[in-house]
Order: sequence, then structure tokens, then C-alpha cells
Amino acid sequence: IGIASLIQNHFLSEAGFVNEPQYVIELFNTPGAPWLKVYLAFVTVVTAPMSEEFIFRGIGITALSGKIGIKWTVLLVSLAFAAIHFNLYSFVPLFTIAVAFSIAYIYTGSLLVAVFMHSVFNALNIAALLIVGPE
Repeated sequence: IGIASLIQNHFLSEAGFVNEPQYVIELFNTPGAPWLKVYLAFVTVVTAPMSEEFIFRGIGITALSGKIGIKWTVLLVSLAFAAIHFNLYSFVPLFTIAVAFSIAYIYTGSLLVAVFMHSVFNALNIAALLIVGPE
């Protein structure tokens, strides 16, 4: 994920695009009420993974795999997952991790595995924000 992100970001920068953080990251880095950081961390680590995995893996893969095949389904669902985050610089990493979530769901048959992976991914990103701080 890291190498793909570096390559993508290099080309985007060379093309003149500006890397702007996702809105939730801007909110998280805003000085102020600690309760806001706790709330955002909860939504990021618990609520978002549950709802996104239900929609993309639970509904998306189940609904499309019989119609367009599993490879096209994983591709389409992963593209949609990356796109809904509305950040060009995180598109390739999010697409890549979405493929991993999809494969985990397909091979285990358990949505909980994908939710857990997603929660851990988001928790690690929150931890990185807390350790490194705003850019």
C-alpha cells in the first residue's frame, strides 16, 4: 500500500494536484474539545467500518458477484469504496485495502473479519495522527 501510495502521490504532485487531508482528519487535528477527538475516533474505528463493510462487502459483493463475476465485483466494489472517501491522494491506498477487505470477506464468508480488518486499519491511522500530529 505504501509503495503504491508513494508512486501515485509523486505523479499527482508532478501533475500539479495539491494533497488536501480528508475532512475528518482536518477535524481531528483541529485544536479544541477533546470530546470531539474521542467522538471522531469512535466513528472512525467502530461506526464507519461496520456501516461501510455492510454496504460494500455485505451488500455489494453479495448482489454483484453472481451477475458480473467475483473479479469484476471486487474491482467495482473496491473502486467505489475508494471513491466515496473523496480524496484523490488516498484513492490507490484505499482501493488496495478495499481489495484486501473483499478477499478476506470472500474467503472467510464472515463480514466480521472485514469489519475487524477495517477497524484495525482505521485505528492505526488514528494512532499515527496522535503520534505524528498534524502535518
